[in-house]
Amino acid sequence: MFLVLIVCDVSAAPGFSWNDARLTRVAAWLYGYPFYTPENSGILVGNNHPPLRYLAFLPATLISHPVPAIITGSLFALLMNLSPGVGARLVQTADAA
Repeated sequence: MFLVLIVCDVSAAPGFSWNDARLTRVAAWLYGYPFYTPENSGILVGNNHPPLRYLAFLPATLISHPVPAIITGSLFALLMNLSPGVGARLVQTADAA
């Protein structure tokens, strides 16, 4: 059942409007634009995050079509969110053995 929910969530990712905005900064960086605009110039963007957050989605921006790129970015986000829990579970089972 959990796998079905994951597939449904990832397949619905292109319909969520913030997913393309999350990948836009990394795609713009690939074309030479800075992650952050200089003080007193450029556009005002309300979601400044550390650069590592953007670089985690770098492989997704290398895909040329937006829909597969958003799906790939959604899979990366899912893996980043689930990996601590899976790692803790693996450590727990290794300690029990």
